[in-house]
Amino acid sequence: MEKKGLWLQRWMHEENLEDSEVRQLLWQAQCNTAYWHGSSGGIYLPHLREAIWARLLQAQEALSEMLDGFKEEIEDLDADGREEVVVHNQEFSYGIAPAQGGVCYEWSLLPPKVNLGNTLTRRLESGWDQEEEKGAERRQVLDGQERHIFMDRFLERHVSTEELAEGRYRELGDFAGQPYKLVQTVKRAESYEVTLERLGAVWVGNAAQPVHLTKRYRWSTDLRCLQVSWVLKNVSPIPFATVLATELNLGLPVGPGEGRTYRLSGLEERRRGLAELWYEGQAGGAGD
Repeated sequence: MEKKGLWLQRWMHEENLEDSEVRQLLWQAQCNTAYWHGSSGGIYLPHLREAIWARLLQAQEALSEMLDGFKEEIEDLDADGREEVVVHNQEFSYGIAPAQGGVCYEWSLLPPKVNLGNTLTRRLESGWDQEEEKGAERRQVLDGQERHIFMDRFLERHVSTEELAEGRYRELGDFAGQPYKLVQTVKRAESYEVTLERLGAVWVGNAAQPVHLTKRYRWSTDLRCLQVSWVLKNVSPIPFATVLATELNLGLPVGPGEGRTYRLSGLEERRRGLAELWYEGQAGGAGD
């Protein structure tokens, strides 16, 4: 949130809009209530982070009025010494981080002022006492990487939804959260593409086998349609089977009266609860 505000501030200066409502919105987005952590509040409360993102995206929407079509920017947005790819127009704003596993760390919808990437990584806090948790029914679940959208994982077959949710699974690959190479960005008349690749490894038994993964983001020129594709190549001397899983960490806002559910569209529409663990099987024993 903080680095997004700084990026918008630089944009505001470039357009000489210091005296516009954009400055007021960026000031409002600096409210420290949602940046600090507490035992049960602050940054942990989704509605506080949503309020910050709403101001940031309102400021971006105002700045985007002068855009004609979409714009791409490749820069070190989060000041970690590694470049990100930002693709945005008057309706959407996407952020891709090659160095963090080729993930999508921001997927913002400007008119409704929502960032679908507004999630948190579960970390061990310095003030957390493990002794206090010994008698608790639910153990604290920690994440090995930052939680973002389109995280690539290689898993064993038959990992359950409970094991995934609680982090009780074996990571077979070294792709999640690891650096990808930005190969190219391509503008076409009907699309825009970002291609990433990584030569990594997948553990088979006690040996790591090299695997080459090409990952491609492809947007329509209005940014309303996003397709993500993966191409795997086994460059090891032996054949083997593995499971490539794509993890989507989404911050889904829930409005008043809507209930904590979401709807999946496909062959058969289904409504699921946000707290529900489920596995979608198909005929023949295959699964999604």
